[in-house]
Amino acid sequence: VGKEYLGDVFQEKIKKEHLSDCIQIVGYSANPQEYYQKSKLYFHPSLLESQGISILEAMSFGLPCIASKTGGIPESIIDNQTGFLCEGKSVDCFVNAIDTLIVDESYYKKMSIDSFDRIANNFSFKKNRF
Repeated sequence: VGKEYLGDVFQEKIKKEHLSDCIQIVGYSANPQEYYQKSKLYFHPSLLESQGISILEAMSFGLPCIASKTGGIPESIIDNQTGFLCEGKSVDCFVNAIDTLIVDESYYKKMSIDSFDRIANNFSFKKNRF
């Protein structure tokens, strides 16, 4: 049923805008912590997703998340507070969200703190232990 891989679409846009030096699309990694520690934000353009555990991991490193508004992702990200939610194929929405966080440093810092706090207060092991 012709599923489109959006990674190619975003990779082409990154190349066209000459952003290859500062944006990297990473696939599976056995040790994602090293990427979270080096990153300024987390980008997750998924068309179908259940919960998005990698989003929670990224937020635990204080990374604002830009993700698709699908599945359980909106339960993790508070739009315009801990990240941005976009319709799955809305490349312009994703680009604008990334641009906003790059340009507005104070908004970025607040969103970073809010992301970390959201995980600590709602999704931490201590908070959810039985």
